[in-house]
Amino acid sequence: MSQNHEEGLLHMDAERKQLVLQPLKGMPKLHMDEDQYRLKLDFLSASFLWMVILITGGAGLIGSNLIHYWLAQNPGDTIVNFDALTYAGNLANLAGVESNPNYHFFQGDLRKQEQLDEVFEQFSIDSVIHLAAESHVGRSIKDPSPFIDSNIRGTFQLLETARNHWQEDLNDHRFLHVSTDEVY
Repeated sequence: MSQNHEEGLLHMDAERKQLVLQPLKGMPKLHMDEDQYRLKLDFLSASFLWMVILITGGAGLIGSNLIHYWLAQNPGDTIVNFDALTYAGNLANLAGVESNPNYHFFQGDLRKQEQLDEVFEQFSIDSVIHLAAESHVGRSIKDPSPFIDSNIRGTFQLLETARNHWQEDLNDHRFLHVSTDEVY
C-alpha cells in the first residue's frame, strides 16, 4: 500500500473509512480481506486516496451516466467533465450533480492544447476516462473528415497532454479510452 493510502486511512474518520473499504453496492462481493482490498484500491486509484478524474464527453449518454454513478459510489473523488457540447452533449443529462462540490464542468475542444493544459493544471488530473467522440454513422459516411479531425487529432492531443503533465510519474496515472467503431 502506498504512503498516501496509509496516511489517508489512518487520519480518516470511521464513516469515511468505511466508504473507502466497502465494496461497491450491487457488485459481486469481493472475496478478500481488508488488506487485499486496500491493495486493490491502491492499484485502481494509482496510489492516490482520492482521485481527480477527467471525463471527456461527460455530457453525453454514457459519460453523464458514468458521472452520476462515479460520484455516488466514490464521494471523495473529484470529476472534471470536459465536453464540447456538440449534438450529443446535453447538460440536462447531469441534473443533480452540478451542485456537487466535487463536480466541475469545462466546455472545451480536445483539439485545443491550451484548454487541455488549463484543465490539467487547474485540477491536477490523476486519471482520464476518454469517452468523447464524434459518432454519428450517417454523417461519418457522408463526410469523414470532421470525424478524423475530432476523434483522432483530439485523442492524440489528449494523450500528449496527459504524457506531458504526467511524464515524471507515468506509472501513477491511468488513461482509459472507450470509443465507437467510427474511432476504431
